[in-house]
Amino acid sequence: LFRSLGIILLGASVSAVPSWWNSLRAPHEIPEWQEQHPALMALAEATVDFESRIVNGNKATPHQFPYQAALVVRLESETTICGGSLISQNYVLTAAHCTDLSLYVTVYLGVHNLSDYTEHTRVVQTVFRSDIIVHEQYNTSGYQNDVSVIRLPVPVQLNYAIQAVRLPSFEHKDDTFLNVAAFVSGWGRTSDSSPDGTDTLHYATLSVISNTACRALYPTLQDNNICTRGANRSGTCQGDSGGPMVITENDGILTQVGIVSFGSGLGCEFNWPNVFARLTSFLCWLGCHTDVQIRNHP
Repeated sequence: LFRSLGIILLGASVSAVPSWWNSLRAPHEIPEWQEQHPALMALAEATVDFESRIVNGNKATPHQFPYQAALVVRLESETTICGGSLISQNYVLTAAHCTDLSLYVTVYLGVHNLSDYTEHTRVVQTVFRSDIIVHEQYNTSGYQNDVSVIRLPVPVQLNYAIQAVRLPSFEHKDDTFLNVAAFVSGWGRTSDSSPDGTDTLHYATLSVISNTACRALYPTLQDNNICTRGANRSGTCQGDSGGPMVITENDGILTQVGIVSFGSGLGCEFNWPNVFARLTSFLCWLGCHTDVQIRNHP
């Protein structure tokens, strides 16, 4: 998805996704980020890819996932791109590794085709560092507690194209979700051979695997991670970091249970597990740092 950046984002009045969005690089490809995360770069060389990766998936219908956000993240020297999810009218959820070095983040909601500037549903807000919260135990040596929230300066108006995703209930805090079908969505690369991301939102259907099986390939995996595998080598790819993984609960409502964190450095199509931050491990944190009322709070 990401090549060298030729134009930088200036000011806070961007009204559409910039035409150069697909030239933005993933966080780990930027020297500034590499210098601040030496342990992660060493781990990446041992076949862990911290860009994260949607390959061999399907094109979403417009606003099929109305909680999906695109984030253009401004660092000190460059700009990068990640995914996110709207969890209330005031907050967007994403990965800590997307925001921990940010100066500001431009959030795009209600977007389906990033290159279609005529989409009347899109809402754009720029958020400065003071309104970005990174988990205080985020560990740059292994992507532990890879969770961050962004407080929007203006509450977003909900409609058919912009909706908040539901978070898990406290009743699910000990659930493994083993073998449960899940969806992950984003604008990342659609194959290892594609040089850029996709203009239109894509998604993949995945299946949750056990942390024991996942740890066999990622020895540093934590209990607050959740892993998936996809049929036909489907999964995430460059540009999908920070995006949502959801399951369908018994009442038919999509519930976010993961945040795209990392995958195999061998490539997007090698069918290694995708690794996410497990949201059931962060319900108390989210309840304290956002205005979301977590269901069935003890």
